[in-house]
Amino acid sequence: MAKRIRKNRQGMSVLDIMASGPEELMGTFMELLVGSYVLADEPEFSDLFFDSEQTYASAELTHKKYKNKLQAAEKKGGEELEFLHDDMRVEAIDRLLSDPVRKDILNRLNRLVERLDISKSDVDSEKFVMAVAVQTAFDTSKLPWGMINLVTEIFQRSLGITVGDEEEIQLLDELQDLIGEELTPERFFEQIEDPAFIQKLENTIDTDSDIYKRLSAQAEKSTQEFYDALWHGRVELDIFTEDEIFGHFEMLRERFEAAGIDPENIDTADAGEILRSAIDENLAEIVTAKRLRQIRKELRKISDEWLRTGDKHAGALRIELEHLGDTELSNRFFLGILFSSQIKRAIPEPESEETIAPAQEKTATRSHKKTRRGRRSRRKKT
Repeated sequence: MAKRIRKNRQGMSVLDIMASGPEELMGTFMELLVGSYVLADEPEFSDLFFDSEQTYASAELTHKKYKNKLQAAEKKGGEELEFLHDDMRVEAIDRLLSDPVRKDILNRLNRLVERLDISKSDVDSEKFVMAVAVQTAFDTSKLPWGMINLVTEIFQRSLGITVGDEEEIQLLDELQDLIGEELTPERFFEQIEDPAFIQKLENTIDTDSDIYKRLSAQAEKSTQEFYDALWHGRVELDIFTEDEIFGHFEMLRERFEAAGIDPENIDTADAGEILRSAIDENLAEIVTAKRLRQIRKELRKISDEWLRTGDKHAGALRIELEHLGDTELSNRFFLGILFSSQIKRAIPEPESEETIAPAQEKTATRSHKKTRRGRRSRRKKT
């Protein structure tokens, strides 16, 4: 069983892949399959869970079957243990993949590929390439579906665990051993506010060390996923008031009118400049020292709730919050994303045949959405 590759190559395009040699092409293909767990959060898959009773039963049956081998491998550790975990996971998943379940996953993937088609504008080309790689693997590869991390993520979140959780737990275990202090995700993100704890980390971890690089990469990945979820409406943080949002629309209306721009046709350089400058000016006017303290207080409550419930974006929100500033705005980009995403959601989208999702087939999968809420946060239903 091939070792799971944990790091995904970033920014890979179709042309990059086509220009690769045979060995690099296969390596890239495998990296795309491993990185495909991010597709599980796309609208086509975000509500898909395997039946919980069947999932737990399959996992338990596999664990009993491999109990002796697992105990021996745990004593040796290293790659042998990792390979055994892979084999166990593949076997547990395979029991759940009935023909109707496979058909449902394929149909969802086809819809995802169609939506992310790079011939269309405003799509994520990297995710499109990743989705096509998974599609190819399903159609032509002899790889077990349980080795493709899109399917692995669906399985593990059906158990309440995700690929991201696994990596975070492993990093925290290693960090705990280094600093000699017990760390849970909640405690870690609470501790990062303590200057003494930060100093302890800096004194313990060399910036050239592997764990420092992995911690940095994990933080960057979590932040990018958080921003992506905010922008595409999978996470909604309604921090700004209706008056602040509609005051922005009024400013845009006046400026478009003065520039002779049709508000229904804003795909021009002039309109784009007005949109950017209006956001900057409105944020500068809205976010006074007093308003910034209010925003920090609201975000802190949401962050605390997310940490308590184990929300996947809790760490990213806490990190952004700590860089926000106390009396003077120092994280303008983050507030710009919050403001822009809330504006975007306030614009009504006309329904059309293309925007109405096709009826989902009834399969042995149980389709539901786990919703975790902060005081003024919510996850959008799909």
